[in-house]
Amino acid sequence: MGSLKPLETLKKCSLQFQVEELKDVFNEMKPYFKAHYEELATFKDKIPKVDVDGMFYARLESAGCLHVVTARDETKLVGYYVGAVLPQPHYKNIICASADLYYLAPEYRKAQNGVLFLLFIQDSLKERGVQWVIMGTKMNKDLGELYRALGYEKTDEVWRKWLA
Repeated sequence: MGSLKPLETLKKCSLQFQVEELKDVFNEMKPYFKAHYEELATFKDKIPKVDVDGMFYARLESAGCLHVVTARDETKLVGYYVGAVLPQPHYKNIICASADLYYLAPEYRKAQNGVLFLLFIQDSLKERGVQWVIMGTKMNKDLGELYRALGYEKTDEVWRKWLA
């Protein structure tokens, strides 16, 4: 990955990436939610199905605090990133983006499409004024090496416990 030339490679990519509004793409995203859940969800024995709160995201979007990037094969949606963009509470002068949903259909995870998608997301966030990006990964689908190759630093580890 160290030899990746993003702009040259992007020209060869078969996918198109763009910033869109959630209200325009949410219904297109819905068919992927189940596959996204099946692949990555934790506590499936306690949370038996995906139940994305579209109204929550709509409120974030109307407040100007949501960033949505799509990946398309011609006009077909094949991937998405949805993240919150807010001042970081511990450092109020730092604008932070925190990934909440990101997914690329498995058949498109080839030929560096995922890398290019992440680079586009990163560039679009920077254009928006974001200074700090937080990306997570699941232990069963660890993207740590990819993030490291793209210049991210591992700074935290998250532990979860079901209390209900």
